[in-house]
Amino acid sequence: MVDFGQVSFIDSVGLAMLVGTANRAAAHGSSLQVACAPPKIRQLLRLAGLDRRIALPRTLDEAREALEART
Repeated sequence: MVDFGQVSFIDSVGLAMLVGTANRAAAHGSSLQVACAPPKIRQLLRLAGLDRRIALPRTLDEAREALEART
């Protein structure tokens, strides 16, 4: 889980890091969640198609609940 609550900008390097992290998590039977992303960041992640590979819960509580549901 990554808290993006204070993120206001992400470039191609940051997007690539998220993809790599999501791939590594999937290889270990887990997943990546990017929580609390501001609307512009959420929109960018959607435009890049990353919302199909990375969960985008709106709050940390939603992210925690999703993690607890997996166990």
